[in-house]
Amino acid sequence: MRHILKIFSFVLTMLLVCNLTAQIESVSYALYFNSSTFLYDCFLIIEKGETKSNLHRIQFNSQVSTIAPSGSKLEVSECFMPFIGNDNTKNRKSLEWMITDIVFASDEDSKHDYYSISPNVSQTSFYDNMSEGDKVRLFSIKAISNENEVCEIRLYENGVDRLINETDLSNGFSIGGANQLYRGIVKIENDEVSMYVQQEND
Repeated sequence: MRHILKIFSFVLTMLLVCNLTAQIESVSYALYFNSSTFLYDCFLIIEKGETKSNLHRIQFNSQVSTIAPSGSKLEVSECFMPFIGNDNTKNRKSLEWMITDIVFASDEDSKHDYYSISPNVSQTSFYDNMSEGDKVRLFSIKAISNENEVCEIRLYENGVDRLINETDLSNGFSIGGANQLYRGIVKIENDEVSMYVQQEND
């Protein structure tokens, strides 16, 4: 029992140190409609900082919220990053991102449904080394309207979009500790996505 407590204490200490020294300083999200797959790809954009150790690459609690036309159906179609147990960059099994909250159309907003997506942090997972300017594809979303067609969705904008049914829909991202690193939404163009996918496949 004493041995287990020592291990737990060591891990907790490392996480606290990591929290104080996390090297990624700010990130943004981008949502891109992929006309080849008819899916929406969600990207993490590293705005400032870099990862310098395994501890800096650990996925902590995060949230990506999207807004869709009422009556549509969203599902996470495929997950890309981070990787479970990727502390040595050899394990390439993607962590699962899941729909964790749905707020259906209501009197507050009768035209839209709200979906929040978060990573399953019960399985320790790590990103590859990242630095300023990197674009990291997190997951893909399948969005189908009630007419069974692809529908248009967008990211929730913190501080702009309303709080619906007192549900916290704010986008957020933490890596290497509990510090909130999310700063906003950016747009990425076709050529940027093409370059990223090429690098991803190399």
